[in-house]
Amino acid sequence: MPVLALVKQLRDGKPPVKGWVDVGTEVVTKDNVDTMYTRESDVAAMQKFYADYISKNFGDLNALQKPLPQH
Repeated sequence: MPVLALVKQLRDGKPPVKGWVDVGTEVVTKDNVDTMYTRESDVAAMQKFYADYISKNFGDLNALQKPLPQH
């Protein structure tokens, strides 16, 4: 996500995120391990998956930003 934020700033002129973006996690289970292994062992499949996933879920990082915790 930091590289995506930098690209958006340099290429698109979008301001950098000032908080944090929850990118979530992807849990590997016995039900999805074969699908994930296939995807992650094929560079083209992995690139397509992540390009689609990032486009769908992280198109506007500034809209997703959350404030940093105050200590």
